[in-house]
Amino acid sequence: DRQNEQESQVTLSQTRTGKDGVLMVLVSAGEFTMGSQEGEGDKDEHPQHIVDLDAFYIDQYEVTVERYQRFMKKKSHRQPKYWDQVDYRGDAQKPVVGIDWNDAQAYCKWAGKRLPTEEEWEKAARGTDKRTYPWGEPEPNSSTANSGKAYEPEKAYAEKIKAVGSYERGKSPYGAY
Repeated sequence: DRQNEQESQVTLSQTRTGKDGVLMVLVSAGEFTMGSQEGEGDKDEHPQHIVDLDAFYIDQYEVTVERYQRFMKKKSHRQPKYWDQVDYRGDAQKPVVGIDWNDAQAYCKWAGKRLPTEEEWEKAARGTDKRTYPWGEPEPNSSTANSGKAYEPEKAYAEKIKAVGSYERGKSPYGAY
């Protein structure tokens, strides 16, 4: 019918800003291949299959220490694990770590957002061309990801984590880091 046709022709903005003031990027509607090829990945990633999703928005960057601190103050929310390691002078723009699903859900509710589904998360990261990583096929390196470092929880912020947006070459086809 004519009204449905007009509604389907509505163009969504490539970006929008959430209630927390953070830029979100549009992940377009359509199909993508979810999962890993046989012989790769974990058992729960098989079989590869086609998933069709509606368009959605996802934050361009991870939630920073600064944003999470604002949320904790406004909502009197508990501190996450490793919060005692935060040095606000140097860590404000680093992604918050040590939160669980309930913490993430509470943050999203406060920010007027929602957590992405597993399917949405994978599409936002991989795009539609079956790439292994957000940047393509090459293994992670120092220009695409903060990887290859041994994780030591007692030094989570001090030595391992970099500020959000540090890996321009590592972003997804949709512009999500």
